[in-house]
Amino acid sequence: MEGASWQPTTYGNLYEALEKPGTQIRLLKFSSGPQVGILRLDTSVWDVADPPPYVAISYTWGPPKMRLIFINKAAIKVHHNAFYALWQVRQHFSDRYIWIDSISIHQGDTTEKSAQVEMIYQIYRKAWRVAACLGEHTHDGNWLLAMAQSLARLNREVELTRQIASNSEDGTSNQQSPILTYIYDGLGVHE
Repeated sequence: MEGASWQPTTYGNLYEALEKPGTQIRLLKFSSGPQVGILRLDTSVWDVADPPPYVAISYTWGPPKMRLIFINKAAIKVHHNAFYALWQVRQHFSDRYIWIDSISIHQGDTTEKSAQVEMIYQIYRKAWRVAACLGEHTHDGNWLLAMAQSLARLNREVELTRQIASNSEDGTSNQQSPILTYIYDGLGVHE
């Protein structure tokens, strides 16, 4: 890797094509060994119907600032936000497989990309966990976390209210109750 002419590997040389791009996914796993400041991952191919537990990463692509990582021992450039999302996942789930669109999908293969995009719902649904990364921590991060917690609480309240409404003493719906109508109106729930 000496000299000014060294260039990272292109995605096209990174991995073999998926045999069945409509039913297979490419997962990453952190390589064993020290990874101080460096991300080293290996790829493997799995049937989307029966994958090992994996973390699917959703992230914003962000500005075109690039970082180097190693995939299958080859250096490649990825967006800084992809690097940061992988780094975050490594802190919490270093022993898990990972799926991240910009690396798991061969970006230079239109056929593969098209087939993978068609199964994106299934890819996220099959994931053991979905990690959402909006970029590095900013003061807005605290606001976003508080908003997510508020939405989760609101969702629990709506579900509890629905349960109360459907469990009246005589087996009929309580949704016509004035107090429940008020609660539903306040929460913006209209059925």
